[in-house]
Amino acid sequence: MRWEKVREQFPDEWVVCEALKSHSEDGYFYIDEVALIDRFEDSTVAMKRYYELHREHLYSLPSVHIFQFRPFILISDCGCLGTWNEKGMMSTMTTTGLTFGIYPLSVAGTPTGLAIGPKDDYGSIQLALNELRGSKQLFPRNYLVYTGPESEPALFSFADRLLQFGLLGDLTAGCMQETDIDMDRWLDFIRKIIRKYGAHLASLQITNEPNLSFMEGSKPYTLQALVEGVKAAKQEVRDQGLQVQIGFGSVPEGPMAVPHFWEGLAELGGRPFLDALDFVGHNFYVDVFEEPLHLDEIADSVERTLRNLRESSLIKAGIPATIPIRVTENGWPTGQNPFTQNERTYEQQASVLERVIRTVYGLHPELHITHYELFGLRDADSSNVNIFYQFGILRDDYSEKPAYATFKRLILELGS
Repeated sequence: MRWEKVREQFPDEWVVCEALKSHSEDGYFYIDEVALIDRFEDSTVAMKRYYELHREHLYSLPSVHIFQFRPFILISDCGCLGTWNEKGMMSTMTTTGLTFGIYPLSVAGTPTGLAIGPKDDYGSIQLALNELRGSKQLFPRNYLVYTGPESEPALFSFADRLLQFGLLGDLTAGCMQETDIDMDRWLDFIRKIIRKYGAHLASLQITNEPNLSFMEGSKPYTLQALVEGVKAAKQEVRDQGLQVQIGFGSVPEGPMAVPHFWEGLAELGGRPFLDALDFVGHNFYVDVFEEPLHLDEIADSVERTLRNLRESSLIKAGIPATIPIRVTENGWPTGQNPFTQNERTYEQQASVLERVIRTVYGLHPELHITHYELFGLRDADSSNVNIFYQFGILRDDYSEKPAYATFKRLILELGS
């Protein structure tokens, strides 16, 4: 069937089809002829069918596409994502590399408090980030955890220090107020962040782990704070004429996740929320808080996690595949394995991180993953064998572990 005929017959539906004939010309990708596979009114049902086809016919249907003709959106197995016109022409032929980021400080959160060691040396941080970055992009990722209006002076003082040393890039605004939240003050806090620091931010993430039951997910107001926070942030960005990307965070579904979180987000969110949303962040750790995995099992675990987010969780929430995923926290600490008491070596850290990052890179065109952000740059305390103190790819004195050189090499090879 010719492209023009498909558009004529199904102007307002989501269409899953296989490209039979296509060509490229002057940096554009053209669809000439397609075979219709299925059509849907509901985008989430269409995406579910697309992913089913991808799994069932990974090799026999290499050019399966999903389209909606108003506006003209494509998600493709070939890694294409772009806007189409009436001639079947797409201006973006292929995805770029991953955008990398890293948590540049040393303090780490634990289930019982904070892992703290020697103070951060901001000069050493700047040197390390510049070396890792090279000619590619590398954004620092930091956190402001709001616990009520009284916390604002200290948070803004900390943000001022980050700004002074060039460490504002991707910022997360967490919400952990003990009592019921004053929503107006929470939203005002978000607006203040954008007004004060928006010109220096690449993104602002509203909530860090809102579906983790012992963190933000333990608060009854979290879903509302997330939804209203995203909308308020995006409106402020538009009002200020800025380009800051707005998103929210998440963790994988499982025993420690809040039940029915994604369904609740669909019910509370709606079109204004989706219109304000630029990305979904996902924090996950492989071979860290679970029984040890063999290196050969790492890639499968990463893929299961990311496919479950895209093909299940986000569909439940009504979030379309045009909204990108960011891996916003991922790492592999050295120290002592809490399950076996065996040493988690520096060499293992380098090998696991390379396997994880290459797996994310391999999946990024199909699952629309744009960012990988490592946790983190430096150990909190390298003398403490507890894994929460040794997430860094540098020791606490800023000397390199083998993973530092590995991460630097992967940024150069796979980064945007």
